[in-house]
Amino acid sequence: MRLRLPLILATLVAAVVLASPALATHRGRELQEGLLLAKKSQSLYRNKEVKGAAGGDGAGGAARGAADGAAPSLTIFCAPKPYESVMNPKDRTVDNQRRALLSWLRLTPAPKIVLLGNDSTFHALAREFPTRISVDDAIDTNFYGVPQFHSIVARAQAADTDLSMIINGDIILLNDVMVAIEKIHRSFPHWVMTSARWDVKEDFPYSFEPSMWASSGGGGGRSSAAIEKEIKKLVRESGSLHTYGGVDFWAWNNSPLPLFAGIMPPFMFGRGKYDNWLTHEMVASGVRQVVDASDAVTAIHVAHSYSHVVEGDATKEGKGLLGKSFWSTRKHSSWELFANIHMAQTHGSYVNQKGTALHVPWKLATCHEPSVFNMCLQKRLRPATCTCEFSNFVENSQSDPKLDPTGHKWQCGTVSVDKQEDYSIAAVPSPRTSIGLPHTMEQLLPRVAREIGGHKVVTLVAVTFGYAEMLMSFVCRLRGLGLADNLVVAALDEDLYRFAFTQGLAVYYEQVSVGLKGIDSKNCAFGSQCFRQFTKLKSRAVLRVLKAGYSVLWTDVDIVWFSDPLPDLMSYGAGTFPIQSNEPNASLAGTGIRRINSGFYFARSDPQTIEGFEAITAHAATTKLSEQPSFYDILCGVKGENVVPGKEECVWKNGLRTIFLDRAIYPNGAVYGFWEAADVMEACRRKGAKILHNNWIAGKDAKKERFVVNSFWHYDGLRRMCTWDWHSKLPDVIVPEVKVIKATT
Repeated sequence: MRLRLPLILATLVAAVVLASPALATHRGRELQEGLLLAKKSQSLYRNKEVKGAAGGDGAGGAARGAADGAAPSLTIFCAPKPYESVMNPKDRTVDNQRRALLSWLRLTPAPKIVLLGNDSTFHALAREFPTRISVDDAIDTNFYGVPQFHSIVARAQAADTDLSMIINGDIILLNDVMVAIEKIHRSFPHWVMTSARWDVKEDFPYSFEPSMWASSGGGGGRSSAAIEKEIKKLVRESGSLHTYGGVDFWAWNNSPLPLFAGIMPPFMFGRGKYDNWLTHEMVASGVRQVVDASDAVTAIHVAHSYSHVVEGDATKEGKGLLGKSFWSTRKHSSWELFANIHMAQTHGSYVNQKGTALHVPWKLATCHEPSVFNMCLQKRLRPATCTCEFSNFVENSQSDPKLDPTGHKWQCGTVSVDKQEDYSIAAVPSPRTSIGLPHTMEQLLPRVAREIGGHKVVTLVAVTFGYAEMLMSFVCRLRGLGLADNLVVAALDEDLYRFAFTQGLAVYYEQVSVGLKGIDSKNCAFGSQCFRQFTKLKSRAVLRVLKAGYSVLWTDVDIVWFSDPLPDLMSYGAGTFPIQSNEPNASLAGTGIRRINSGFYFARSDPQTIEGFEAITAHAATTKLSEQPSFYDILCGVKGENVVPGKEECVWKNGLRTIFLDRAIYPNGAVYGFWEAADVMEACRRKGAKILHNNWIAGKDAKKERFVVNSFWHYDGLRRMCTWDWHSKLPDVIVPEVKVIKATT
């Protein structure tokens, strides 16, 4: 379990006033919902005064972080695609990512390198370079396994080195990046450096393999410095500076301040907009000095196929996206890209085409007069006023001027390459616009199901927005156990669908809930008639999945999982329906009248079980109670007449055997006094419990408090991410003030 066990959380303090009014503007209902969750959630983080935090408007700060004059330590974080060179070791030249990785290994002083994810090729490279490369999968991902950028940034901020860097996997670096970092580190107490990359053609001749740097033989007797000089000359003469598009890396010093003021939404990494959004918010908030090192740093991107984001016209013909990897779909047809665009436009003050290297206020330029670093800091008083700024200093840049259509005047480039390559910006829907449902149940089930013993099985939950945070804490728990990949979320209201969609979950809007649109699910108190109405939707959702041919491991989100229960549940065999007992007295049989707990069970997709669920849902529709009593009344009989004497089971008329699970292994919230134990985890371990239900307690807030006190709450509602074991090392969040404009009469 790699999730950090949280302390008892302190209440979030009121937000501070920022010097930049732009960041006080928060657009879109998604952000409002996120802040609502943050305010309702208890938080580890205090707000911090920002005034003067960036260390003044000029240079002159002392070096931070490194002791006794030693060079500051650096960790490079990267979330690459799988390395082709590991899968095809005979031809390493095809792998631009390996070439980039080798360039980082040659940097001086030597950085640590952390590959974020759990791909087998990452581990192979860590074995090849065991003292330099490590693998860390303790980050948030979407249900495709794509890392979420806010979690990547947070992981890098929690590094134990003086400096951190996030970089795309195919960006080659030379040692001028280390010189630039040292220069900036000596100049500012709190800083961030970024740089535009140099685009070069596919025939780039340098492999960066060890033979290239040998002092004789392959190296031809040339020094490393001479080879780097040769590379830099080639790149700057034949390459093009990518000045007005995406951003490929950031480096910063790990001071107590965050990178910007505000909350980053859970962008999907590699799917657009997150890079410009982050750069813009860092500049706009003024928490740190932001430096563009494009002129001083040689960051190289070798051209390659974009088959991972662009396909032919086939995807335009309406083929489903979820039947194949996102890496083979067009950018403008990806639900992940839509989510990123939507979040970028509804969080913070970012607007399209901002957040490039040209928008950064400080510029680190190459000096042609002798100096220690041969680099000079310059202040842009009006950043991005002229997008052709670099055209006078480099051979080619992305925003070089061109004649306008009339042929009478020169015009600088004003759109990024992405836009020029048929990259349409989606419009933000109005708050109450009916959503387009990028995910449907029929699409998701084959994507997330796992096959066991010939059965296709999914783990299914169904919740309303009122339980959004509890859902995410449950998801984080499953991620820590490595069991989240086959989780499907049935959203019972539109708000939960929107929230879970942007969190990257495999969520669909359950169509059986459409008839309840007039009910405000957020205000359904536990035990209310409204609450009972929504609980009846759960068994209907399960029935739909069963009829689609998928078996269901159903779990409520107020259940703590300790291990994978599925192998045990499947071991009961065909014709069985294992389900939790709600009997609180361990000395009594679990089959007592209406002692079924419908919050945890395993339902097979077979005729007997489907017939049983049809009867349960029909019965529940006729009562004013929740769905839970209907399970017992149908399967065991109103008076328990179907209970098998001397056994913990009932047998229904069609032969379906309802097995009441061992309450020591699948305990409810009252039996054996687990929740009253001094160490709940240890008490469960001694009994061999696989789960623990947080029921027999009234109200959502009471449930959450019990989770928190016993270290079973794994979600930071303010940051919208899981609390991994590195989470306590993060700097405090600075929450911008949300200005309220009063109506005038």
